[in-house]
Amino acid sequence: YILDIGSKIRTFRKRKGISQRELAKLIGKSHSTVSKYEINQRNPSPGTLVTIAENLDIKAADFSIEEIIYYASKLYYTIGNSPNKTTAVSFKQTKL
Repeated sequence: YILDIGSKIRTFRKRKGISQRELAKLIGKSHSTVSKYEINQRNPSPGTLVTIAENLDIKAADFSIEEIIYYASKLYYTIGNSPNKTTAVSFKQTKL
């Protein structure tokens, strides 16, 4: 099972009629980062995924619950194995 979050980001972005540069500005990332998201060379964090969804006027669940769980579990693993265990993570409440 391969997650293809990138093509979904691209599809929703094009549906909204905005460029990668415009999306990048809206989510506070570089154009290069958005480009890498769309070709699956880089994975957005769960928080960034929610921010992308909000700025594309979709629900985070439109990416699919499997993808959300996958990215959330990667974040949990990363924090759990971090030498700085005091890292705090918070997510904005959003509609799923």
